[in-house]
Amino acid sequence: MARRHASLDIPRVRDAISTTNVNVNVNNNNNNNAIIEGQKPTIPLGIEVDNIWLSEFLCFVRSDLLEVFQNNPDDVLCSQRISKTNLKSGQVGIRCKFCCHCNPRRREARSSSFPSSLSRLYQSLSMMLRDHFPNCTEIPQELRTKFNTLKSKTSPAGVGESKQYWISSAMEIGLKDTEGGGIGIDEKKWAATLERVQRRHKQQQQQQLGGNRKSL
Repeated sequence: MARRHASLDIPRVRDAISTTNVNVNVNNNNNNNAIIEGQKPTIPLGIEVDNIWLSEFLCFVRSDLLEVFQNNPDDVLCSQRISKTNLKSGQVGIRCKFCCHCNPRRREARSSSFPSSLSRLYQSLSMMLRDHFPNCTEIPQELRTKFNTLKSKTSPAGVGESKQYWISSAMEIGLKDTEGGGIGIDEKKWAATLERVQRRHKQQQQQQLGGNRKSL
């Protein structure tokens, strides 16, 4: 059961970003946190203090299954061809980090979403929870089992708790609402988040390489 507080401790949220675990986007059925040389790090939606505000189930999804990404011109063209969606280059969305490498036509439904505002983040995720994650075969079996177990223990009435937290935590990693609709980035905060993620990713690579040498 998630713990609730009367007001958001924004400095605490901000400080937590520098220590948030960085999940590396690999498709390895034995270890989803494995690191492959040259693999780019992903930016999770979740941060370290999620457990204060959200259920264990949502903490898991935000940190281990989702990634935040910025649309590029190729994504825009692909989206228009497949769904006629009117996206803008640079628009920010959330997606399943395990099937994003697949051909869009081969992904399960709602593999990604582009919320119209920060306040719609949870609604977008809720549709992915219903239509995508239970069916995505790219997710390692261990994580699929954990997803189903945590979901079964989560009360439907409590899954969207602390809606203001969804907005504030997204802003802290560098996301913002745009005047024309959709989510964009705060250049300064986003750059700082990318730098921290890349630094942490490099440290993880070095640690794994060190471990591999010891096992030889």
